[in-house]
Amino acid sequence: GRIGFYHIKVKMPKQLIPFIPFMYNKKLYFPYGEFESHVTSEEIKLLIAERIPFEVKLGVYFTGRLNLFADYIKELYKIKEDADPESMDYTISKLLMNSLYGKFAQKRTHEKIVIPKNPQEIVDQNLKPYYEELGIYKKEEQSRSNFILPYISAYITSAARCVLYKKMRTKG
Repeated sequence: GRIGFYHIKVKMPKQLIPFIPFMYNKKLYFPYGEFESHVTSEEIKLLIAERIPFEVKLGVYFTGRLNLFADYIKELYKIKEDADPESMDYTISKLLMNSLYGKFAQKRTHEKIVIPKNPQEIVDQNLKPYYEELGIYKKEEQSRSNFILPYISAYITSAARCVLYKKMRTKG
């Protein structure tokens, strides 16, 4: 199968563990019934395996597949597995794996804390009060990073959610 992202309409039956996400008012739900959602090919495979009716409204898939960080993650995972959970090796390997994921999920827009040199900077840079009593302001900035790739983290999250669902189903 190809890795892809899809906009679907699904009829999720009332079951113990619904697994298709639905975003409403910036909150994530896992409802029953008929609704539209955005899913990955991992969730599509699970819908097919569970024989849940769905319709693909729109989709995009990747024609190739690279295991960009397979060796790096395998090495860190082995360090973590072999280490005492209280050790620095365990903590550092876990943090490095989580940080790699987090870098891809990072938001393009972020706030920067600024201490203006003079009052005119507040107006010129459209600064917003942060801790105004101390002369500290904030401004919104756009990151120019080439490593903000949310589709990688979205796919990882989806795949992890599917693995978790399968494990919960086998446990009854």
